Amino acid sequence: MVRKYGAAPSLGYIFYKASNNRIQFTISIDGTNTYSNVDTFLIPSAGWYFIAVVYQSGVTYRQYADGNFLANNSTLPTGNIFDNTTVLTLGNATSSATYRDWE
Repeated sequence: MVRKYGAAPSLGYIFYKASNNRIQFTISIDGTNTYSNVDTFLIPSAGWYFIAVVYQSGVTYRQYADGNFLANNSTLPTGNIFDNTTVLTLGNATSSATYRDWE
């Protein structure tokens, strides 16, 4: 869905549909180490959904689908998401076993 995520040491953040059709949010605060969560929300094969993530540095992040709370994580590290020079990508990424095109 959205990423500003290069190769280490330029990792930043990525929010995408994982190969298991669930939402995954991954961040890095130092450009090398990552912290991830895969949500329990299974994306149905038909229809449109509004998916959002809210990140509060060192406190928590929250995931939503159609305005409904899905998950949170309060064990994230303290610090801002790493500010890399990678191009921001919205809506599509190169398909692979990990990152999937939207169908």
